Amino acid sequence: LTGKNGVLQHIVKRIRNNGHAVIVVSSGARPLESENDAHLFECKEVDEEDQSNCIGQWLKETIVDYCGELEEPLKANVKYIDPSYMIRSVEATASDSLYSLLLAQNSVHGAMAG
Repeated sequence: LTGKNGVLQHIVKRIRNNGHAVIVVSSGARPLESENDAHLFECKEVDEEDQSNCIGQWLKETIVDYCGELEEPLKANVKYIDPSYMIRSVEATASDSLYSLLLAQNSVHGAMAG
C-alpha cells in the first residue's frame, strides 16, 4: 500500500499526471484487524449494520491522509460511491449486467467531473 511502488504512490502519480484517478474495490474486501497486517485484506460478506471495517471508507480516509502528508501536499477530493444497496435491493434479473454497466459508467463520469 505504501512505499516507492505502493498503491498510494501510484494514485498520487496518476493524479499529478492526469488530474484524476478512478479506483474500484470489492465490497467484501476489508483491512485485517492486526496492525502488523495493515497492508493485507480479507474478503467477507459486508455487514450492513457494521460499516466500521468497510474498505471504501477506510481507503478514502487513507488516500486523503496520505495526500495531505506528502512533501508537496496534494488536495484529494475523494468521492466514495457504495452501490451495494442499489444492487442488492432488487432481485437479480437478466438486465443486471446492463444496470451494472450504467452504474460503472456514471461513476467514472462523476469522478472525472469532480
